[in-house]
Amino acid sequence: MINIGAHCKNPGKMPEKFRKFIEEENSEGTIYVAFGTYPEWSLAPKRIISALIGAFERLNKFKIIFAYNGPPIKNLNKNILLTKWAPQLEILAHPKTKAYITHGGLKREGLCSGVPLILMPLFAEQAHNAQQLLVMGIGPVINKYTLTVDSVYSTIYSTVSNPKNILISKRFRSIFLDRPIKALDEGLFWIERITRLKPGRKVYFERKGINLNWINFLYFDFIIFIFIFILFLIF
Repeated sequence: MINIGAHCKNPGKMPEKFRKFIEEENSEGTIYVAFGTYPEWSLAPKRIISALIGAFERLNKFKIIFAYNGPPIKNLNKNILLTKWAPQLEILAHPKTKAYITHGGLKREGLCSGVPLILMPLFAEQAHNAQQLLVMGIGPVINKYTLTVDSVYSTIYSTVSNPKNILISKRFRSIFLDRPIKALDEGLFWIERITRLKPGRKVYFERKGINLNWINFLYFDFIIFIFIFILFLIF
């Protein structure tokens, strides 16, 4: 296995709806909130949504873009934009974006953008990843089991108000991208190299299963073992 790292894509053109929202004159910056496509916010505990929205409303000098697929939320402050889809790369690349709140999964956008991260792990490996990033000083962690309006607000505000966090994020971005060859170019090289070599094609692209005999393929050896074991128990 060849580890080529992650490829950072270049952002495209920002849709007008989001550009106007982000670049509003009185805004002190944008906070982007996205947890991927997996979470169903309609199934999330109400206390989590209430804590997040309550904190966002208190951050009324900032614009909040929340990728949200749950039921409608009434009487939202004008600084909050709920959207089922958002141009993530373009938002994170915008100079007015001050923080990225996400789950801590294996995604490259946070490191590629150089935007300060705030992590709220939801499941699987995300808690481990978030703890690693916390230890490295990349971003604070919000505990989904104990979060409150006050804790979410203080975590976000302390992150966006401290210029040191931007410097840390930019530094880790430069480390992440500091490579002798771009990840995409290295990946392309290894793919082309394998396809050029006939032995390579056989080793890397042919399944070992095609070389199994019919006894192994049909698990007869395993079935015979179980049968003998059962006979031994009976007699």
